This record gives sequence, structure tokens and C-alpha cells, in this order.
Amino acid sequence: MKTISQMITDATKTAAKQINAVTDSLNHQTYCLNKLGDHLPMIEHLLSLQGLSISEMYCNKTMIPDSGNVWDEDTKLQVRISAVSTGKFKFIAFAGYKQNGQGRNRNRLVDKAAKIEVPLANLVGSCLVNRHSIEKNSTKDRPSAAEDHVNIQLWISQ
Repeated sequence: MKTISQMITDATKTAAKQINAVTDSLNHQTYCLNKLGDHLPMIEHLLSLQGLSISEMYCNKTMIPDSGNVWDEDTKLQVRISAVSTGKFKFIAFAGYKQNGQGRNRNRLVDKAAKIEVPLANLVGSCLVNRHSIEKNSTKDRPSAAEDHVNIQLWISQ
């Protein structure tokens, strides 16, 4: 049977481990957010070169099963950006589908998405542009009240 002194010692050691884990998690989270802050002016510049500006931006951590709120070395900061045209960026008009179901303008969408993805990926490490968001929301045959915007995801890690 443990004495009260041993139980206190064990509880103190457990609390110290938990404090260290939370401190490490906070340090990792702070590092990723600071890295985003450092890169944000260049992200905005790279988007402006494409004729885009950030209209919305959301950040959250990538989820690892059973990780809770802990940030470890495998956790990344996911940044979701919605960018609108400054007038220079031209959305690609919907062109219909081929017989096999593939979009007629698929290659144009892929190429245009790559022009945004590659410089951003070189800057932050990982980037994905939703190529379908580059397609114009409304056409004469397909009216839409939604504003055209490009959906971009970045992943920032240590």
C-alpha cells in the first residue's frame, strides 16, 4: 500500500508530465501560427499576382485520431482560404461534359489551379486548390447567386 507521501509524489510527477505535454503542444501551435503570420504577406502577394485577394480565411488543426486538443509533431495547421477576383483573374466558363463524364474544360481547370498551387506550395510546403472553384458559378444556362471564389487549402507544419 502506498503512503500518502508516495501518492503525492506520483500525482506531482503525473501533473508535471501533463504540463510538459501541454507546453509542447502550445509551442507547436504557436510555431505554426507564427509561421502563417510570417508567410501571410507573401501569400497575399502571390495571390495578387494571379488577380486574387483573400476574402475569408479559417484555421484549424489537422485531426489525428484520439489526439484531442494536443498538437504533436505530426499535427499541421490547416488554413482554408476563399479568394475572390480583383478583376484580373478570369474564371473559366462551364463547358459541359464529355460522353465519358469528364468535364470538357478539365485540363484548363487543372492548369489554372497549378498556377496558384505551385508558388504557394513552394512557400508553405503543401497546397491544394479546388479546381472546380475556378469554374464560373453562373452561366446563361446555369444562373447562380453565389459569388465566384477560389477555394485554397494550405497545410503548415514544423
